[in-house]
Amino acid sequence: MENVHRETVQKKEILDFLRNTTIHPTPEQVYEHVKKRLPMISLATVYRNLNQMAEEGIIGRINTDREMRFDGNEIEHQHFVCEKCNKIIDIEFHNTKRLLRELEGEGHEVRKVEVIFRGMCKECSNKLKGGKNGKNK
Repeated sequence: MENVHRETVQKKEILDFLRNTTIHPTPEQVYEHVKKRLPMISLATVYRNLNQMAEEGIIGRINTDREMRFDGNEIEHQHFVCEKCNKIIDIEFHNTKRLLRELEGEGHEVRKVEVIFRGMCKECSNKLKGGKNGKNK
């Protein structure tokens, strides 16, 4: 039996929100936003649709070690996760394409690439340094 997922109003609203935000929201944040437009939607429906779309490769799913977050950005990119504030920042890591070509040239079949840098974002780092902007003059 072919696994066909239909396009629902709920799925469309969830996807529209993810495509138009850069915050990499949690399922609860998606739910809070979508229920403003679809008051009858349940958190379980949001979770089901997010996981389904992630499995289908329509959206990205990012595990920050604290929670699951979702990404609707269709442009190839990687992520930086701040281990202090849990913010996720989109970054472009250009060496990924070169490495992918090398792996495929060696006969490997790459289906998915996930690069997540972890550390402390600039804002948290500056706070830790006492509010300095990191410049030494």
